[in-house]
This record gives sequence, C-alpha cells and structure tokens, in this order.
Amino acid sequence: MLTVATVGIAAASFGPVFLRGGDSSVLRSTLRAADASDVGLSLLAVNDHVTPKELHRAAMSVPRAPGGAAVYGSMIVTASVAIDPVAVGRTQPYVADLVSRTGMCRHLTFIVGSCPHGPGTVALSQRSARTLHLRVGDRARLRVPADHDTRTFVVSGLFRPGNPSASVWWGQNYFGFGEAPASRPRLDDFVTTRRTLLSIPAPAQAPLLGQLPLNPAALTPQGTIPFAQALDRFEQVAPKSLLVQPSTELPSVLARSAGDEHTMTTIVVIVLVQLVLLALIVLYFVAARSAEARAPDVRLAELRGFTFWGKTSVALFEPVGILTTALPLGLLIAWLAGGALAPSLFVGIAPGLDLLAVVAAVVTFAAGVMATSLATKGLVRRPRQADNAHVPSSRDRPLAVALDALVIALAVAAFVEVAIAGVTSGGRTDPLSTLAPGLLALALGLVGGRLLPWGSALGVRLTRNSHWVGTGLATRRLARLQSLPRHVVVLSIAIGLATFAVTGWAVAGRNRSIRSAFDVGASTVLKVEVKPGVNFVQAVRQVDPSGRRAMAVAIENASDGVTLAVDSQRLAAVAAWPASLSSRSITAIGQALGRTKVPPVDLSGSGLRVSVDLSRTVNPPPALQATILNNGYGSDTTVRFGPLEPGAHRYRASTSGGCQPSCQLVSFSLIWAPPSVSDPGVTADIRMRVSGLAERTHSREWRNVVARLGRAANWRSTTGGVHLSASPSGLDVQASLYADASPASFGPADVPRALPVVMIGQPSGAQADSLGVGLDGETINVRPVAFVSALPAVGPNATMADLSLAQRVQTGPMLNTQLQVWLSPGPVQGLVRRLEALGVRPVGRSTAVAKDAALSHDGISLAYSFFLLAAVVATLLAIGSTIFALIAASRRREGELASLRAVGVARVSLRRSLLVEQGLIIGVGLLLGTAAGVASALAALPSIPEFVSSARVPAPDYRLPLGPVGLTLLVAAFSLSVAVGLSARVLVDRASSNRLGGEQL
Repeated sequence: MLTVATVGIAAASFGPVFLRGGDSSVLRSTLRAADASDVGLSLLAVNDHVTPKELHRAAMSVPRAPGGAAVYGSMIVTASVAIDPVAVGRTQPYVADLVSRTGMCRHLTFIVGSCPHGPGTVALSQRSARTLHLRVGDRARLRVPADHDTRTFVVSGLFRPGNPSASVWWGQNYFGFGEAPASRPRLDDFVTTRRTLLSIPAPAQAPLLGQLPLNPAALTPQGTIPFAQALDRFEQVAPKSLLVQPSTELPSVLARSAGDEHTMTTIVVIVLVQLVLLALIVLYFVAARSAEARAPDVRLAELRGFTFWGKTSVALFEPVGILTTALPLGLLIAWLAGGALAPSLFVGIAPGLDLLAVVAAVVTFAAGVMATSLATKGLVRRPRQADNAHVPSSRDRPLAVALDALVIALAVAAFVEVAIAGVTSGGRTDPLSTLAPGLLALALGLVGGRLLPWGSALGVRLTRNSHWVGTGLATRRLARLQSLPRHVVVLSIAIGLATFAVTGWAVAGRNRSIRSAFDVGASTVLKVEVKPGVNFVQAVRQVDPSGRRAMAVAIENASDGVTLAVDSQRLAAVAAWPASLSSRSITAIGQALGRTKVPPVDLSGSGLRVSVDLSRTVNPPPALQATILNNGYGSDTTVRFGPLEPGAHRYRASTSGGCQPSCQLVSFSLIWAPPSVSDPGVTADIRMRVSGLAERTHSREWRNVVARLGRAANWRSTTGGVHLSASPSGLDVQASLYADASPASFGPADVPRALPVVMIGQPSGAQADSLGVGLDGETINVRPVAFVSALPAVGPNATMADLSLAQRVQTGPMLNTQLQVWLSPGPVQGLVRRLEALGVRPVGRSTAVAKDAALSHDGISLAYSFFLLAAVVATLLAIGSTIFALIAASRRREGELASLRAVGVARVSLRRSLLVEQGLIIGVGLLLGTAAGVASALAALPSIPEFVSSARVPAPDYRLPLGPVGLTLLVAAFSLSVAVGLSARVLVDRASSNRLGGEQL
C-alpha cells in the first residue's frame, strides 16, 4: 500500500511541478529564440547633444525584475556620422557612415591590419577598400557633408563584411555595399574609435544609440507582468526626464510566451485531471482491500469489547499511517522526478516544489484518508458481514446502483460533449469535457465489474462436473466474491488513461515531424550558389542519377508573389508532401507540372548551322537569326546567320562563346528592313523550307541536331504572321514580313503557352489561364493543374512550377531567386562533395530534425511530453494495484488453497485457478480501458491544440498510432501477467496444512 499511495501522491504533486518548470522553460526558450533587437531595449537620444554619460545614466534607470535582478546586460553604445568617402583619382561620389560601436571589432574578421585603436584611424571592408584603391597605412579622405569639412584618417585594417542579418547587429545594416542608387553607390560603413568620432562637431553626428541586451534568466513567469508594467511607465517618462526614447518589442514577446504557457497549461490539465482521478480511485481501492485484510483485527477488537471509535482506530491506524508516510515520500519523488527530467524537457531550469505542489499532495492525502474511512465504515459497523464479503448477495444496495448509474450518465454526457464541442473552446477548457476520458473509463469499468460475476456464473455452469478444476474454481470465486470485480474499475481507468495519453503524445509527435519537414521543404535543404556556366538542374541530376535523393529548387521572391520551381520528376521522392495536402497524388501533380508534348531542341558546341531553301528572291533579302537559351547562365543569346539567298543553302554562325554546358533553341526569326520604303505597312511574302539543323562540336566537326523538323505540331509561331506545315524534307514556313523590321518568329513548341502550376486555394468550375510570376520576376501566363492549401517551405502564398519549364519562359536574369537543393533522408556529405565538384556550392543548411528539435521545447510539445509521463505513471499504478491486491488477499487465500490441497486438488489446478481468475479480471480491464482510451482520443484530440500557430497547414493527422498504443498495451499486459504468474506460484507453494484454521479467529 505504501508504494501505491506514494506513487499516487507523487503523481498528483508532479503536475504543478511540471507546470512550473514548463512555464519557465517556455518563457526562456521564447526569449532566446527572439531576435536580440526585439527583446533588447534601445535608448535613442532625443537630440545630438546628449552625451555618453547621460546615456549611461538613463541605462542605470531602467527597471529591474521583481527581486532586484538586472533584466538587461551591459549597454552597447553606437555613434555614427554620415560621410562621403573620396576615391583616389576618381570623381565618382560614394556614401557611407563612420561608425563607433561598443565591441564591434570582436565580431569582424580582419584580413589585413587590425581594429582602430588610436585617434584618427579607421578600418573598412576589403571590397570598399578595393573600390577606393586603399590599403592598410594609406590615408583615407572622408568628407562630412553636415559641416562641409573633409577629414583624413589612417587605414588601420581591412575586414571581411559580416552578415547584416546576424543578431549581434540588432537589425542595423553596417554592410550595405552597393545598395544606394548608381549615381551615389553606398560602401560598407567605416569603423573608428569613439574618441575619434566624438571629436567631430555635434551637428554632424547622429543621436547616440544605446542598446541593452536582454538577460533571459532574470525573468520568471510570475515576474513578467510587474516588469512589463514598470517598463511601460519607464517608456512614458524617459523622453522628458532622461532625454532618451526607449523602444522594445519585449512586451509583445512576453504576451506571446504567456499565450504559449496558457495553451500548455490547458493541455496538461486535460491529462492531469485524469491522473488525479486515477490516483484517488487507486487509493480507494487500496484502502478497501486493506480494510478487508484488517477484518480479523477489527473482529478481535469487537470480541474484546472495544467501542466504535476504538474499532475505528484499529481499522484506520495502519492505512492512515501508511498514507502519512507516503505524503513526504510522494513530494520527494515529485521533486526528484522534476530534477531528473529537467535536462531533457526544460530549458535551463530545474523546477522545485512550490505551494501548489504541496497543496496538491495534501489534498490527495486527505482524499486518501477519506477513501480509507469510507472503505472501513462498513467494516467497523458490521465486521462479521464485512469479513464474509465473499458471501453472495441477493441484491445490490440501492445507493451503490444509483451512484453507478450517475457515473455512467455523467460519462455519456461528457463524451457526447467532447464529440460535439471538443475539450477546449475559445481558449477555455470545459470541466466536464476534461473529465470525459476518465469518466468513460470509470463507467465502462463499473459496467464490466458488474457484468463479470454474471459472465462467471455462465462459466460455473459450463465447468460443473468437468475436469476443468482450476477454471471451475476461478469462475466460482469471481461469481460469489463482490470485492474481486472492483479491480476491473482500477484497471479500466489506468489503461484508459495510458492509452489516451500515449495516443495524444504519439499523434502530436507525428504531426510535429510532418510540420517540421513541411516548413523546411524536405528532410534536408541546402542553400547553394551555382558557378556561372553550370546547368543547375543537370548538375543535381548528375549527382543523384537515381532521382530519389536530390532535387533542384529555385524560389523567386518577387513583389507580385512567390514562385517555387522544382524538378518535377523528383518531387514525389524528395519533397515533404503530406497526403492530406491535396486530393491529387503528388506523383500525378509532378507529372502534370513537367508534362510537355514536345521535347526541347538541345544544343551544345561553339557553332550552329541551319539548312534553308528560300523559294524566291526577295529584295532586299530577309535576315535570319536564332535565339538560344544558355542553361548554365540562364540568359538568351542571339545568333545571326545573315541574309537569306534564293535556293538551298547552309548558313553558319557562332554561338557567342559556345553553349557550355548546354543550350536550348528558343526561336528562329526573319527580319526584313528595306532602306528606302516610306510606308512601314509594306510587306514581303516569304516561303522557305528548313531542312536541317547542326551544331559544331569541340573537334570542329558538324553534328546533326534532333529538331523534328518533319513534324509541324512540334513547332509554332511565336509572333503571328507565320504559317507552318511539314513535308518529308523539313519544315515549310510561310511568313509575311513588314518593312518596319519587326521579326516574324517561330520556334519549338516545347513550352506550353501557359506554364502549368500548382496554386493555392480551391478550384471553382472550369480552370482558365491566369497570371503568375516567372523566375525573372516578370508576369507570365499560368494554368493551374492542382490546388492546395499551402506549399512546402514557402507556405500559403505561392505557386509551384517545374523548374526547367520556368527557365524556358523567363526573359531576363534571376534577381531575387534563391537556389536550393532538397534532399530526402539519407547520408548528406557524399552528395555535398559531388555537388561542390560540379560547381554547386552549399552556403547554408536547414534540416527537418533541427526544426523538430526547436519545436519540441515549446509549450505545446512540453504538454504532450506530460502525456507520455502520465501514461507511464498510469501503467505503474495498474501494475502496483494488481500486486497489492494479490498481496492483501494472500493471508486468506493461503488458507483456502491449503484446504483445497488437503482435499486432493493438485497444485497445477490451484495455480490455474489463480491465473484464470486474475486473467479474466486483467483481460476485461485491459479491453475496457483500451476501448475507453481510444474512443476518448479520437473524439478529444482534434480539439486540443497541436501547434502554437493557428495555421492548420498541413492538416493534422489524427489517425490512431497503432504502434505506440500496441506497445503500451503489450508492456502493461506482460507486466501484469508476470506479476500474477509469480504471485500464483508463491501462493500455491506457501499453502500447507498448518495454514488451515488460520482464518477462524
């Protein structure tokens, strides 16, 4: 009883301990994940006359946390002056800032020289120095526009430009090289000492800026509201009294953390209530069985003339003493469990016991005492009847039946409410819905406990006068003993809670993994830089010939929208695409994106030759040219063949540097520009046949190109005014050329007129072409082939297209496009080395595992971790209560078994009777508990938050996790079976004739 009571009290008190640690962990992780500029405090001087001393005085007046801890660290002071650097021997004007910032040099990598230390010295970036033709030791002339003065500084060092988005710079871009207009290009900022910068007259200086970094450990969940209020008062009075303008986003970050903490508490309470209910039921069960074991002592006290209170003290002394001992032990175990789990669950904190944890333990202790008193009430008043509880009763007490009916009615009402409205609504938790899983398991346990004796009565009839002695003994005992089916209730609640909690934990973990991979795009995403001249798509395909590990991706972030361009052949194998994202399979979507009726005309080499037969003379002769797309550079090149002559001829032209590694033919164009025609509407009709296309290889030999000129369907007019037909000899072209030199063009029909894309939204009737964004940021025609609610990596405001097709329709270079390589699960380093060898250099890496690890420390993930802990505790209570029931009944059972052995019943039959008896109880409890847990999980989990973000993309997957649930039941069944098997062997072995009469006192 001591073990079970200790575990019950520890379970009740661990909930507040977990919540305290979770709240602190959520707060700390939220503050650490936020940008330094958001949670830090900026103090901007109200004018340029505020001195550093006054700025530090304002910093000393910043509020502290309750208790006096400093919330902010040492201040970073920034002073700056706008300058116009003067380039040696050049008239080109430049702009930049001269900056002094506390500790700035610690975050710069110096290539030559060092950080400025003496007066009149500066450091600048290597690229700025190259632009200004400066080296270390040279004198840099910097003009200060505000005071119309030019100053000379000695260059002390050259540094490599840093990452402007790094948190250390607080959102300030000190490396804005090339951002200004071309007339006055901007250079990276120049760095100098504070003394040097402050020597410049005040009107030229920008107001001083002080930045105080946050110390997350100084804030506690209980102290955030008082501190936010004090900070608000400081922001109101500081401009007038301290001459600074404070600014910070900390209050909004704290509000976000508080919302996360509230959500976590809501989820934890759902399972904590079930755990407390289980602890109380287990304590009542243990008290009742303990009271039965005390029946001989109470009867002896009655025979000796003890009063009612005397008999009560005899009945309660031992169980209450055990509960009293369990109270501090339970608190100790809760505290130790919090400390042991802190490194894996909480961020930088080991939670301790607080008043709420102590109150929870005391309340559980009081409930245990009350349960013990109720269990011993009948024993004290009617000890002989209580001692003979195994005597069958002709009818149940009306009060017990009414209580059972009330519990069943509440369970039905709670389950219906959960199924209709969910557990949480509007951020609040419904009390009855919270109890639904436990009430359902309790109701099913009560029903099972009442039906088990009836079912056992059937077993009695079946085993009458049979050789199944052990089974017959078990069914007769279950049919006549009222106390045995009570254990079904305990097992039903315990297994129900374990099943519900494991289901919630597994579903949350699965959905978190799905969301992590979807947010990243794939298992691993490499941000890459591609060497000029490298065909990005072909390089990635060459690295992974199987097509299942790597995929080339380009993301265009234009002002009109975002385009996700992928190698659609590999989309299904590599991208993170949940099944619920679209009604159409990802394989079918990939095929639809990359489907084109005509293959491209691929070119390579240094020259191009075309065979043309012009049917008649045109004066002046029209000129023929071709447009080709270099796949490596993503740019178009015009190849000019010159004027066409009547008859069949071959025309050759250079491809302007060669198609390395490959090109694609975009179009042929005919241009007619008569010099003396005054009317631009004059036309010339051209009839010609294109019979062949060849390319010059590196060995200077000509090689025919597969152009499919004999199929008119493979070609189309791109400008109008051109009619195409096919003949066995080639492609027949009829064109009307205008004298204004406007081209008449035709080319391969390898690109759809509207680019196939996946769009966000819902389909509405017939899908017409619409407008989208190409990889060059220009508007293009697109045709939706599927609709989804969001796209991997880019979210709900984008479109997805095939990368190769998107490259063919672009008319300019990619400016705001980020190139990536998405990888499916597997080894990465080998792929990275092969990519680098082909000119694709990774410059950044994101993984779904890292994203999942980051999400695992938010409040909701911590709450679902508590689900798993509750499942473990529930399983332990089920095992512990079963072992206690066997031990508590061992004294009476040994006498019964000894009597049966004395009349000739074999050991095997006696052991089988114990196994069948407990097996039926455990089996019914497991079955009912599993049904209650699974039903509650399927009804309740969709209403319990899965993520802090309200976005439900992709849709959570609430399918039953058969693996974790099955493993939980297997562990529980195996542990209970082992406990029952060992107990049965010990009881039968200890039964002997000297045990006879031991219960006759």
